[in-house]
Amino acid sequence: MSAWWSLPQAAPVLLRHLLAYAELAEQDLANYSRRLKAQLIAIAIAAVTGFFTVAMVCVAVVAAYWDTPHRMQAIYWLLGGFAVVTVICVLMARSRAAVETSVFSSVKREWSEDRVILERILAAEDHDRHP
Repeated sequence: MSAWWSLPQAAPVLLRHLLAYAELAEQDLANYSRRLKAQLIAIAIAAVTGFFTVAMVCVAVVAAYWDTPHRMQAIYWLLGGFAVVTVICVLMARSRAAVETSVFSSVKREWSEDRVILERILAAEDHDRHP
């Protein structure tokens, strides 16, 4: 039996699968969008509060050393510490950017499962054609 003869029979199944993939993609996009919005809000809040915390720590350190001969050393240590943290954060951000994150993970998972089934069906048809 030729694969062309079974195509009309397989068309409704293929269309249902395509619609299911579209629904999965829509769900994946909605979930990704929701997670991204929540993550961006959390990052923005953390950045603002973190900035004020760091600024207040710096003010406290400088104030504590102001009337001592070590005030410039304290300022330089703060500068060096922030430079090191900045370099570490940039390196971490670059390494994480290289890791691929998948928006359509459900679609990929379903396609890999369906591809195995499709390969079995095609192999069975090929076996029936060429005994």
